[in-house]
This record gives sequence, C-alpha cells and structure tokens, in this order.
Amino acid sequence: MKIKPIFLSIILLSFVVLLAACGKSSSESSGGDEVYEFDFNIQPPAVHNYAKTVKNWAEYVEKETDGRIKINIYPSAALGPYESVYEDIAGGVYDIGYANPSVQDDTMLFPLSIGELPFSLSDPFDKRKIIEKFNQRFLSDKYDDNVTFLSFTGSDPYHIVSKTPIKSLTDLKGKKINGIGDEKVQLVNLWGGSPVSLSQADLYEALERGTVDSVIYPAIGSIGFSFYEVAPYLTRVSIDSQSWVNLINTESLNRLPADLKKRFLEEFGPLLADMPAEMYVTEQENALKKFESKDGQIIELEESELEKFRAPAKEVWENWVNKANSKGYPGDEMMNYYLELLEAEGIESPYK
Repeated sequence: MKIKPIFLSIILLSFVVLLAACGKSSSESSGGDEVYEFDFNIQPPAVHNYAKTVKNWAEYVEKETDGRIKINIYPSAALGPYESVYEDIAGGVYDIGYANPSVQDDTMLFPLSIGELPFSLSDPFDKRKIIEKFNQRFLSDKYDDNVTFLSFTGSDPYHIVSKTPIKSLTDLKGKKINGIGDEKVQLVNLWGGSPVSLSQADLYEALERGTVDSVIYPAIGSIGFSFYEVAPYLTRVSIDSQSWVNLINTESLNRLPADLKKRFLEEFGPLLADMPAEMYVTEQENALKKFESKDGQIIELEESELEKFRAPAKEVWENWVNKANSKGYPGDEMMNYYLELLEAEGIESPYK
C-alpha cells in the first residue's frame, strides 16, 4: 500500500516534533532559560546535620534563582576524599567542595591553617570573621586560576571523644588518638598520646575495634558519624573548631551569566558559611546531650586541669611560624597580624 504524500508529511513532521521534545536539554527550564547544574561533594553522610544544612542551602539557591541553578549534593565523600578537595576542584572532578587548610597544608591553603591553632578560635562566627580578614590580606590573589574562594567557616568546638573516661591529662598518656591536621598531631604528641592519622570514613570502625582509643572531634560531627555509639565519653576542652574553605571550580563559576555569578559570589557563597555556622552554634548542646542518652558522659574539667591541656599549645603556635617561614611565607608577620585580629575581638591566645 502506498502512503499518500500528505500523510507522509504529517508523519515526518510528528517525528521531528517528537525528536525535538525528547532532545530538549535537561539544562533548560520551561521558560527557556538555561539551568546550571553544580556537583557539590561533602564528607559527612546524608543524616549528618551539616548535610541537612547544605541541602537547605541548595534548595534556597534553586528557589532564589527560579530554578536556574541546581546543586547536586554527593554525601559521604562520594566524589573524592577530604585529603584531595583542593586538587579535585581545580581539576574539575566536581564543582563545589570545602577543604580543610590543615589537612591540605601542602597546597596554597596552608596559611589559613593558622585558624586551627589550638585554643584560639572555637566559635564559627569568630573564626569566619578573623580568617576571612586574614585571607584577604595574605591569600586573596594567590588562589589557583582554576579555583575561586567562596567563604570560610568553622564547626562547633573540638573535644576529646573517647572509649574510656578522660578526666585528666594523665588519662591520655599512651592512648592512640586521631587528630585531623598537623596541629592536632603535634598536640597529641605533646600530651603524651600516640597520634594516629585516619580518614573520617574510617574513624567509627577504628573506635569500634580499638585501633584508636580517642578522637579529637566536634560534638555535632561525632553524632553525625555515630561515634558516640562506640566512644560514649566526651571531655570538653574546646580546642578550636574545624576549619574549611568553601571553593568552586572557576570554569564552572564562569559558565554562569553575569547576574547569577554576582549573586553566587556575593550572596550564595557567604550563605554557605553562615547557615552551617548558625547550625553549629544552635545544635551543639543537643549533640552533647546525645552522648548522655547512650549511657555516656560529658566530662567537665576544672580550670586547673584544663590549663594542663592548654599549656603545650604554645609550642604548636611557635612551630607554625617556623613552618610558614620554611615554606617561604612571612610567618612572623602572619602571626603578628593574626594576634592583632584576635585581640581586636577580645580573644586570648596561649602564644605570647
């Protein structure tokens, strides 16, 4: 049977329309505006408070841009480990992430590790205010061309989370203790402990099996990773707060039209620091209570005992200056400026 030309034309036209519909890019919205998708790699699991906060941030960004920006969040370090965040963002492995300067002190982020010197900055808002000023003075023009700084933030304070009660510095002698970054490793050594370096993903199992006896970790993070199930004792020492730099791949950022790029740098990037900081301030007491709900204990130390934990920190600060100088940075100038920033905020330091 022959198909009449008019019917053939209708069939072909319908086929073309169908192809056009199927081939419509997923990066276009119903209004015809392009949708810009970004992959955001985070370390904690989806149940962690930080992951929930980042999800709220992503939803806010999508709503405020009428769906023109979509953030795809990958929890549990699905796209890459904490130890290679800076390189992964620079290389375009994913678009957005956060790097700990102390963990990645072999990159240009090293100067910002000053924010993890023990017993100075344990409040995330203080940390952001001071370190962003420090960043502006010493690093603003030093970032890799493939990486753009968004904001700096911190967590609730680091404490000692342990399988057995830690009620004095003596209780840490010989204990296997995990600490993130060089500054924590030094501190553990000075306390008489035995430092162990493990990734976040391995800490629960290490505590469960006794590969480590204690971890230096924030309360909220400890709840997020369920450390309290296998290490139910938390000794409050407020060493400092976990630091991270929120970064975005520059090429990915530059895909945005001028209006969205401006909002990302001036509004959404800073908000990625503000929202977690607010969560860490408001939720830390609830996190501490979680330890007690699992037959654990929150251990409060007398000031005289706390001072024994703090005293060795001065050596860590001095070592940081020497390390900065050895890397070719103006270590003494950096430290003097940092101390000025602390003093301006009424924060004391053990480094005199």
